[in-house]
Amino acid sequence: MTLYPRGSEWRRWDLHVHTASSYEYGYKGKDADQLLANVLKNNEIVSQIKDMGDKNGIIAEKEKLINERERLNAESALTTDEITNYENATTQIDTLSAAITTTNAELTELSTITTLVEPKQHTYRFTDNTKSVLDEVQKRIISNADVEWQAEKTKLMDALTDGKISKTEDLLKAQAIEKDLSEKIKGNKTIADLTERLKTESDKLVKIERLETIICDSDNAISEMLNKIIISIVTFENLHKEFADVVNSNTTFETRDLEFSVEVPFKSKAFLGKLSELYKTNLTAFKTLIKPEDPDYIRHGESTLKEIALKTLSGELQLKAGCSPEKALREIYDDWFEVKYKVVMGYDSIDVMSPGKKALVLLKLLIELAESECPILIDQPEDDLDNRSVFDELIDFIKTKKKKRQIIIVTHNANIVVGADADEVIVANQHGNNAENKAKRFEYRSGSIENNVAIFHADNTPEKGILNEQGIQQHICDILEGGTQAFELRKRKYRI
Repeated sequence: MTLYPRGSEWRRWDLHVHTASSYEYGYKGKDADQLLANVLKNNEIVSQIKDMGDKNGIIAEKEKLINERERLNAESALTTDEITNYENATTQIDTLSAAITTTNAELTELSTITTLVEPKQHTYRFTDNTKSVLDEVQKRIISNADVEWQAEKTKLMDALTDGKISKTEDLLKAQAIEKDLSEKIKGNKTIADLTERLKTESDKLVKIERLETIICDSDNAISEMLNKIIISIVTFENLHKEFADVVNSNTTFETRDLEFSVEVPFKSKAFLGKLSELYKTNLTAFKTLIKPEDPDYIRHGESTLKEIALKTLSGELQLKAGCSPEKALREIYDDWFEVKYKVVMGYDSIDVMSPGKKALVLLKLLIELAESECPILIDQPEDDLDNRSVFDELIDFIKTKKKKRQIIIVTHNANIVVGADADEVIVANQHGNNAENKAKRFEYRSGSIENNVAIFHADNTPEKGILNEQGIQQHICDILEGGTQAFELRKRKYRI
C-alpha cells in the first residue's frame, strides 16, 4: 500500500528515493559501462597472450637457445667479450626501447591530467545556504590543489623527460655496439640463426610482460568499479532508511488512534527468484556460492555480491540461454529494498483487518494526514462495518472531523446521518411506479434532521411528488436501514 498525502514531506522524500534509485546509483551508469569494457579488453589481451604462447614455455625455450649459443660461441672465433657485449647490446635495445615507449605514453597521459581532485556529489539534501558554503569551500580547495598539481606535474614530467633522454643515449650506444658486431656475429650462420630465434623469443616475452602489466592495471580498475557497484546496494539501503527515518520521526503523521510507520526490508525472495531466472541453479558453482533454500537467508553480504559478479564475468557461474553477463549484472545490482508502510489501529495491523475495518483505517488516514481543508465526498463508509464499529468508531470520527472540514457522505445507514448530527440531509428519488416524482426523472429534497413536515401549496393542498409528501425525518425512517431505531435512540435530543 502506497499513500501520498498532498503537500507533505512524505511525497518529496518518496520521490527522491525512487528518482535516485533510477538514475544516480547502482549498476546503471558510466561505471557499469566501463566495467564491461575493461572485462572485454582483458579477454582480448588474454587471447593475444595465448596466441603468442605459454610464458613459461617461452622462458624455457629462451634458456635452451642461450645455452646452445654459448656452446657454439665457445667453439667459434668470437671472443667472450664480443659475445657478451653483443648480447648485452641486443638486450638493452629491447629493454630501453620498451622503457622509452612507456615513458612517452606516461608523458602523453600526464599532459591530459588537469586536476587530481574531483567535486564530491552529496546525496544528503542540504539547505541552500549550507550547500552554497560547501560549494564555495570545495571550489577554493580544488583551485588550490590544481595550482599545486601543475607545479608537481611539471617536476614529474621534467624527471621523466630527463630519464627518457638518458635512456635514448644508452639506446644509441647499444645500437652502435650491435651494429659494429652484427656482421661478425652473423658470420657464423648457426649462431646467427640461434640469435635470431632468441631475439624472437625475447620479443614475445617483452610483449607478454607488457600485456600482463595492462591486465594488472585493468584488474585493479575492475575491482575498484565493482566496489563502487557493490556500495550502491548499501547506498540504496541508506536512502530508503533515510526516507523511513523522516516519516517515522514526523509528528504530523501521528493520529489519535492510528500508528503509522515505515520499514525498509530487503526483498530476499524476489532477489533469489531473479538469480534463479538468470543462472543455471543446478550446477555446483551456483549451489556453493548461493543458497536459495536456506531458511535463515536475509541477504547476501558485499563480499558474496562481488564474488557473484567476478564469477559471472569469468563464466564460472553459468547463465541460462539468452542471458548475457551484462544483463545479469544489470538486473542483480538494482534496488532490492522495499518501502513498506505499516498501519496499526488498536492491536491490529492493516494486513490482517477485515475489509470494513481496512476501509475505516484508510478513511482516517485520508482525512487525518491530508493538509487540505476542502470538502470531501465519501461513498458508503459503512460498507462491511458492523453496527458496533459504525457507532463506536465511524460516527465519533466523523463528528470530530466535520468541525474542521465539510464532509459529504452517501449512505444507507441512518445511524451515520442521525448519530453524526448531519447538518443537512439530501434525499434523492428516481421516478417509478411506486415512487412518483413531481416532474423529472430524478428529483432531490434537502433539509435538516429536525424537518418533519410535508410541503403544501398556499391553498393547503399537498405538493406533488413522493419527496414532498413527508418531512426529512420520515424519509430517513423509511429509506435508510435502521432509520426508526436510530431516531428512537436520539428521541430526546430531537424531541420527536
